Amino acid sequence: MVIAVIPAKGVSSRIPRKNLQIIEGIPLVEWSLRTAKAWERITRIITITDDNEIAALAKLYGSEVIPCEKEDTQDAVTTSRRWMKMCKKLPDTDTALFQPTTPFRTLRSLESQWAAYEGADVCISVSKLSKA
Repeated sequence: MVIAVIPAKGVSSRIPRKNLQIIEGIPLVEWSLRTAKAWERITRIITITDDNEIAALAKLYGSEVIPCEKEDTQDAVTTSRRWMKMCKKLPDTDTALFQPTTPFRTLRSLESQWAAYEGADVCISVSKLSKA
């Protein structure tokens, strides 16, 4: 059992409503929802948000919605903090963090990461950026 956790605040100081910005015709957060729904290892999706529009979109994909605690909506609060708080509520459960700001992840890359993760405590994926 793997639970997808999608932390998606509605507020962003640098890019207004960042997680709802349209990328190739799809809201940013929807990319994570689609991929989590498509990955066969995911048995449950949890979206953490403070935004009604994001919550409604998440529910369309069968995600549970957990309100983001007020103190976790500040810019200084990291994604990892919100994710770790959720992990503490889900002990002994494998979780996969689906950051909305990573819209183009593939099922193939998820499976590769899963293979690297098995037997480890944590697995973090990184990618080398190419010059465009």
